[in-house]
Amino acid sequence: MLELTEIRVHRIRVARLRALVNVVVDGALVIRGIKVIEGPDRLFLAWPSRPREDGRYEDVVHPVTMEARTQIEEAVLAAYDESGGFEDAGSGARLRPPPTPRFGKAAREIPRS
Repeated sequence: MLELTEIRVHRIRVARLRALVNVVVDGALVIRGIKVIEGPDRLFLAWPSRPREDGRYEDVVHPVTMEARTQIEEAVLAAYDESGGFEDAGSGARLRPPPTPRFGKAAREIPRS
């Protein structure tokens, strides 16, 4: 089981996109750019992706096991629900204690794409 040490939710409203989420795994790995999308029946996650030469997109990072996928989806969607309204859209709601050392200050900042 993964330890999700920090989940940061940046609520936005663009078409069906509801939030961009960054997740720190085991205090050692950050996954930036997970999207919370409003589907016809429920919210779901879209993993960070990049365009291929043929115009299709491929995931840059994604869970390998169903157990990991379910754990991350449930935690991210719970954090989204807890993050409240859109007044914090630029700051990002921190819903877990930050790992030590924190990314971005103690380590090299990973650029956003």
